[in-house]
Parts: sequence; structure tokens; C-alpha cells
Amino acid sequence: MSRRTTIGRQIAWGYATCMAALVLVTVIATLSLQDVAGTKDRVIEQRFPLVAGAHQLEAAAAAKSTAARGHMLTGEESYLARVGELDAQFEQLLAGLRTGTAEAQGAAERLASVDAADDAWDEVLAEVTARRDGERDLAQVAAEFERDVAPAYESLQSSLSTLVNEEERLIAADMQESGSHHRDALIVLWGLSLLTLVWVCAMAAWLIRRIRQRLSHVALQLGAASQEILAGVRQQVSGAAEQAAAVQQTVATVDELVQTAEQAVDRARTVTTRAQESVSVAGLGTRAVEDTGAGMEELRAQVHGISERITETARQAQSIGEVVATVDGIAAETHILALNATIEAARAGEHGRGFTVVAQEVKNLAAQSRAATNRVAAILGEIEQGSTSAVMATEEGTRGTDAVAELVARAGASIRDLSEVIASAAVAAEQIAASSRQQAAATRQISEAMRNVDIVMEQNVAAARQSEQTVQELDDAARRLQELVGVPVGGIAAG
Repeated sequence: MSRRTTIGRQIAWGYATCMAALVLVTVIATLSLQDVAGTKDRVIEQRFPLVAGAHQLEAAAAAKSTAARGHMLTGEESYLARVGELDAQFEQLLAGLRTGTAEAQGAAERLASVDAADDAWDEVLAEVTARRDGERDLAQVAAEFERDVAPAYESLQSSLSTLVNEEERLIAADMQESGSHHRDALIVLWGLSLLTLVWVCAMAAWLIRRIRQRLSHVALQLGAASQEILAGVRQQVSGAAEQAAAVQQTVATVDELVQTAEQAVDRARTVTTRAQESVSVAGLGTRAVEDTGAGMEELRAQVHGISERITETARQAQSIGEVVATVDGIAAETHILALNATIEAARAGEHGRGFTVVAQEVKNLAAQSRAATNRVAAILGEIEQGSTSAVMATEEGTRGTDAVAELVARAGASIRDLSEVIASAAVAAEQIAASSRQQAAATRQISEAMRNVDIVMEQNVAAARQSEQTVQELDDAARRLQELVGVPVGGIAAG
């Protein structure tokens, strides 16, 4: 039978063959029983009525002989009438036997022999009865009765005995034949039953072996597939868990970067305010130089005020330098964080492409911030040098009035230069503030993107764990199937 045949069809085929064997046994047993029953029916319907009828004929003949003897001895007509009644009864019984046993083997010949013997007896009996009616001597009539009638009666009795003996012999033969048929039927029935049982057992063993082989093959394939899938899913769960942990760490880092960017924005705003104040101070210095003609005292006073303001400007420039140093440090940290974010985005794969773009933008902003801070540092250095020169000039102006004009000119030039430097510093501070705002916005976008990535990774981990549970259930089902069909279990241990 083909391996592609379904298990249901194999079971149905085996069941059909067993049912066919059972039907065959039933048919043979039925035919044997019918043969035995036919033999017994023949005995009951034909042979037994013949034996019973023969005994009835014997009784009628004996009664007829008794009545005839009574008539011989007494001469009474009642005995003669009784002889006639019994003779009619005998003929009626004989006719009934002929009709009821017409199909019995040899019965007709034996009944004909009985009929002939009865006719001969009746003929002799009639002759003796006629002689008795002639009132002859009773002793002579009795002697004639014994001489003529008795042999005819014995011949009838012999025919009846032959009929009974033959029928009893035939009954015994039929019963023996019936018993032989019964034994043969039992032997055939038991033999066929044993063969059917052997066939059914062999068919059941064959079906069990076939089904076990197919189920074993399926169980082994299912177990191997479930183990491979389970190993792959567990590896996927482990990788997803590691990615989720890395993403959560990146989210924490980006949150810190957001806070740092917000602090940089606040400091950039402070630098911008200080730069604008420095521009105002430089404008006042310029107007003071233009009003030098008001007098030396006024000049000295203004120079003294300028000296104080320049000193204050130097201190503010130092504050600006500190802020610029802070911004430069923030830009360096931002550059490092951008590199880390790029690495984490590369590890995130497809989900980190958008985050890679944002990280690159943060890296560019950090580079711009560092360039701007370097430029501001250079400007602040020039401001510091200018402030030092202005202080020295004012000190020299206070020590002598001869060089007032030159000092005023030099102070005006220095103040103009300082105004330009401070204006440049204000522009740079504004650019730093704008860059810091862009950096803060980009960092918030990075934080939002990383949070979305974290949510996706958590969903992936949950889905992977659900897949792991499903595959574990599949592996358990494969194990139960292997135990059911008797295959050694060799699956992966449950984790």
C-alpha cells in the first residue's frame, strides 16, 4: 500500500477485510447449520411418522387378530363388526402413511409389502370366517385358524417389523449423518474462526506497525522542526532583549543630552545679553571720545569712567570666556553623544535609520557650536588685549596732559575696535544661542525618536516571547506525540 494512503483509509481497509472474513465465516456456518437442520427435519417429518404409523398398524393388526379370534371362539357378530372397523382403520392408517411419506427413500416399497401381507391375511381370514359361519366343529375351525390365519398374520407382523426396523435403521443413519455434519460444521466453523482471528490479529499488527511508523516519522519531523524554531526564537528573544536594553540606555543618554542642551540655550541667552550690554558700553565710549573737546577735566573724568567701564568690560569678557568655554565643552560632549547615537542607530538596524539622520544633524550642530565658540574665544582674546591697552592708555592719560590728544585718538581707535569686536561677539553669541536652540530641538527629536524605538523594541520583545511560548507549546506537543508512538524523546529542554 502506498505511503501516501491516509491512516483512515488504512484502518477502513483493514476493517473491511475483517468484516469480509467474518461474513465468509457466517455464510459457511449458516450453510452447515442448514444442512444439519435439513437432515433433522427429514428425520422428524418423514422417518418418525413412519415408525409411529408402523406401530399403530401393529396395534390395529393385533386388535383385528384379537377380534377375529373372538369371533372364531364365540361366533358373535359384534366381533366380526369389530374386525371390519379395525380393517378399515388399518387401511386408513396405511393410506395416510403412503401420503405423508411419499418422499421417504424405500418407504413406498415397504408399505406396499405391508399392504400385500394385509390383503393375504384378510383373504385367509375371510375364508376361515365363512367356514366358521357354516357351524362346523369349533375345534376344527380353531385348528384351521391356526393353520391358515396365523401364518398370514405372522407374515403381516413380519412386514410391519421390517418396516419399523428399516425406518429405525434409517433414522439412526440419518442421525449419525446429522451428527457427522454437525461435527464437520463445527470443525469448519472453528477452523475458519481461528483463521479469521489470526487474520484479524495480523491485520491489526500490520496496521499498528504502519500507523506507528508514519506517526513516528511525523513526530520526529515535528520535534526537529520545533527544536530548530525554538532555538531561533530564543536567539531572537535574546537579541531583542539586548537591543531593548541598549535602546533604553540610549534613551537615558539622550535625556541627559536634552537637559545639557537646554542648559546650553540658557547660557547662550546670558552670553547674548552680556554682549548686547557690551555693545551699549562701547557706544557710550565712542560718544565720550567725540566729546573730548569739552575739557581736560571732563576728559580725565571720562577717561577715568572709561577706565572703569573698560575694567568692567574686561570682567564681562572673562565671564563671556567662561560661558564660551562651557559651550565648547557642551559641544564636545554633544559630538561624543552624537557618535554614540550613530552607533546605537546602526545597531537598531531598520528602525534606526531615522535616528541616524538626527544623530548626524546633532553632530553637525556640535561642530558648528565648537567653531562658533572658537571664534568667540578669539574675539574675547582681542577684547582682553584691547581692554588692557585701554587701561594702560587711560593711566598714561591721567599721568600727563601732553599726550592727551594722542591718547584720545588712540582711545577712540581702541574704543571703535572694541565696539566692532563686541558687536562681532554679540553676533557670535546670537549664533551660539540659535545653534543651541536648534541643538535642543534636535535633541528633543532624538529623544522622541528613541522613545518610539524603545516602544517598538518592547513590542518586538513581547512578540518574540509570545512566539517562544507558542513554539514551546509546539515542542511539548511533539514530545507528547513521540511518547504516544514510543519514539525516544530528544527535544530541547524547556528554558
